[in-house]
Amino acid sequence: TNNLNGKSHILAYNEQQHYVKVATTTNSTLAIKIIPISPTEYFTVIIHTVCAPICSSHITTYNQNWEKIETKLPSFKTSDFLIMKHNLSAEELEIINPIFFSADFSTTSETIEFTNQTHKTLPLKQQEHYLPFLQTYMIPLASILP
Repeated sequence: TNNLNGKSHILAYNEQQHYVKVATTTNSTLAIKIIPISPTEYFTVIIHTVCAPICSSHITTYNQNWEKIETKLPSFKTSDFLIMKHNLSAEELEIINPIFFSADFSTTSETIEFTNQTHKTLPLKQQEHYLPFLQTYMIPLASILP
């Protein structure tokens, strides 16, 4: 039981990858990954995702002294989340400009995977129109660190 009288539980844990993901409520998760830089230096990257109902993530990075450091996220473009071959018009692309995105650590590589969630603001029929064209966008973990 958590402080809000809800149930929290571990969704994923990998000791070798220094990774844990916890469902803090039914609508939110906290993913934590430790990135070793040297034997005495490391960064802790935290991805907090809330779904209400559209999922949106916030990424925070700390050094080994728990001092918050700047996380260098890219400025996302709609094209980052699209398959190469699509037939969407410029007007349709503007509708899914990535305002809302969710993030998670990859379980197979040292990357963060971003998913555009903006299409979920649309009626269900329009959401289905965009789904075949959307893909996950990945960036190397090292690129967000100082």
